[in-house]
Amino acid sequence: MVRIWSELPGARLKEQMADAATTLWLLFWGSLAWQLFSLLAGFAEAGRMVRGGGQTMIDAGRNLGDGLAGHLQSLAELPQRLAAAGVQRVEQGPPAGVRECAEHLVHHTSDQATLRLPV
Repeated sequence: MVRIWSELPGARLKEQMADAATTLWLLFWGSLAWQLFSLLAGFAEAGRMVRGGGQTMIDAGRNLGDGLAGHLQSLAELPQRLAAAGVQRVEQGPPAGVRECAEHLVHHTSDQATLRLPV
């Protein structure tokens, strides 16, 4: 029969205690690795949800664009459909108190501008 531990009782106890400590050490690090994996898997699921939401928004934008395409064509044709006979452009002169703009007060030279104020 093959013996795993020593035949001496004192040495056998030390070997069994070392084996138990090794088992506990492996369980500790194994559980720590599992917790880290679970944490990272949670982040991956959140990333998938964000990506899915973005894809949904892209699809909704495409659907909206497809739906509006026909309306934009209709709006482009609207002035032609609304053309009425006898429509003329209305223009008015400036009000009586308004004369020239302030540009006549500024004299431009090649690299300077001087302001002339009437006195």
